[in-house]
Amino acid sequence: MNNYLNYAIGRNHLLISAEKRPLKRRLIKQLQEHQIQNSRSIGDILIDIGVYEEISSFLPLLKHNEVNWILDLPYNLTRLITNNRTIETAVERASKIVFALKNYTRQDQGGEKQLMQIRDGIETVLQIYYNQLKSNIQVIREYQPIPEIWCYPDELMQVWTNHIHNGIQAMKGKGTLTIAIYQEKELAKVAITDKGCGIPLEVQGKIFVVILDSLKEQLKRQFSDRYIYEMAESAEEAWEVIEELEEDKIEIMVIVIVCDWLMPEAKGDEFLIQIHQRFPNLITVMLTGQADEYGISSTQQQANLYACLHKPWTEEELYQIITSALG
Repeated sequence: MNNYLNYAIGRNHLLISAEKRPLKRRLIKQLQEHQIQNSRSIGDILIDIGVYEEISSFLPLLKHNEVNWILDLPYNLTRLITNNRTIETAVERASKIVFALKNYTRQDQGGEKQLMQIRDGIETVLQIYYNQLKSNIQVIREYQPIPEIWCYPDELMQVWTNHIHNGIQAMKGKGTLTIAIYQEKELAKVAITDKGCGIPLEVQGKIFVVILDSLKEQLKRQFSDRYIYEMAESAEEAWEVIEELEEDKIEIMVIVIVCDWLMPEAKGDEFLIQIHQRFPNLITVMLTGQADEYGISSTQQQANLYACLHKPWTEEELYQIITSALG
């Protein structure tokens, strides 16, 4: 009996079902070889107690007529031990998640850069996604020692969240997530890669189309046919649209350019600055989920940026900003 308890107490690793199944099959086979009756039900109990390797020392008890009664006591005691461990683990996990969420929701009231270690923010996000990662996703950390950097922690946290969340979804909860942090000359670089299938080639070209169609639908729903709506997937295409409007000599009294910060080929702030240099009277609005305060500020100064909408925006927010700009 003491041997049963010693086995249970010595087991620090809580088995998940995927780990239990092969152990149980092997254990049942051993019990059958020793002609133990009810080998499957006894095997279940032994697995729960923590006995699943060498069972020879337990054979006399397992062959006893009152084997079920004999196993009841160590089973109930080991369940208490297991439950206590589960509670301790839950408390530890909860405290870590609370700590991670406190870091995640930290607000920089001053809007100023802070000195921080990049890996701290990444580890906070990994902590939050622990439940999605723990079962079938292997996280490989390739962290090189780099000095702290001046940054906007909240904005960076959102970047890590987006990439890690996208990676989990791309792999459908199973695969390898590799996170590398390294220094290249004076730059700190972060590479987050996953074993997901990626975006099919035939779909890649449609991503911006979907976003643009949604944006156009929102604008038309709010403003109906009062305005002309032109869409472009890149800065180059936007210039082509503008040139076509000029060639067609379409008289436009007021024009608003709504531009995403993240675009192919050129960033939105660069494009809006070029637009302002050529058409200083145009009203410009930028959409962003990643632009930092410096990028927004420089666009305000150099492109007379009217407003910046942070993703995900609401249709009401878009309507109010455009209405105000046109007023």
